[in-house]
Amino acid sequence: LWVTEAIPLFVTSLLVLFLSLVWLAPVMRESGEAIENSAFLSQFFSEIIILFLGGFVLSAALHKLRLDEWLARSIIGRTGGSIPLLVMSVMVITAILSMWLSNTATAAMMLAIVIPMTNRLPTEDAYAKCLLLSIPFAANIGGLGTPIGSPPNAIAMEYMQQIGVNPSFGQWMVIGLPGVIVMLVVAWLVLMLLFRGDATSLPMEEDDLRIESSTSLYVVLITTGVTILGWVTSSAHGYHAGVVALIPVLVFFSVGILGVKDLRSLSWEVLLLMGGGLCLGTAISRSGLAEWMVGLLPVEGVSVYVLMVVFGTLACIMSSVMSNTATANLVMPII
Repeated sequence: LWVTEAIPLFVTSLLVLFLSLVWLAPVMRESGEAIENSAFLSQFFSEIIILFLGGFVLSAALHKLRLDEWLARSIIGRTGGSIPLLVMSVMVITAILSMWLSNTATAAMMLAIVIPMTNRLPTEDAYAKCLLLSIPFAANIGGLGTPIGSPPNAIAMEYMQQIGVNPSFGQWMVIGLPGVIVMLVVAWLVLMLLFRGDATSLPMEEDDLRIESSTSLYVVLITTGVTILGWVTSSAHGYHAGVVALIPVLVFFSVGILGVKDLRSLSWEVLLLMGGGLCLGTAISRSGLAEWMVGLLPVEGVSVYVLMVVFGTLACIMSSVMSNTATANLVMPII
């Protein structure tokens, strides 16, 4: 159902929960396995889900005050019209934003900023394609930089936490950022090579976007800074990143920066999709299916690096034709 999207992805997640409660759990109890319904229900409001909820709330507040757009325009406006430098700037700011905001929302915002620029290029100039393609590439790459950058990251963190090998928020960034930097450079080089246009520079227009000083602005900036600091230093203060993620939720809705309408507009379907994947993982693990599937795999004596290539390739192929999150949900329990 996730592969074909015959029904919405989040509906499949709820179906997983429903079948776990009314079919799997009773059968497991009859076979002598002591399991509570909470084992499945808790996956839909685990610390990882709260972590992502906090990330969505941060994103909503930054977008509402147009701080994300201001940051993007400010950096892009300093390129001086050089197209290679502009493409790199677009990719860097897209990657940075997608580390903290939704990849999809970041790409949509950046495309809205960049499309008017491409209109100033000569018709059919290849640099226009280069600029537009740089955004989705950078958004996907940047999503690897933090645990909240992309839902598959959070899914991996949850499974790693279950076996006691999960990195802290800061450790994830130490591992992820070098990879992000290298892949951004490679992607930029590929785009520059494959989509080399004739234009030498891009005429830049004066940007009239201004962010007015206000109490809401300072509250958002301070809360965002405190939250990010809390995430990065979670190993020092001992609180899980999901607990820290409650700070922006409590602050922004308490002081009225965000309201009920903003709450309804959050990506709840993504949270349900993630919860369904974690619930499926619990079902696969607790039922013994994971152990049975691993027993069928020819992994005896196989190098861990070979397994990384095999499962990495499998995930790449699957995520080319289906949701990245659904792919992580299906592959991680087996891993």
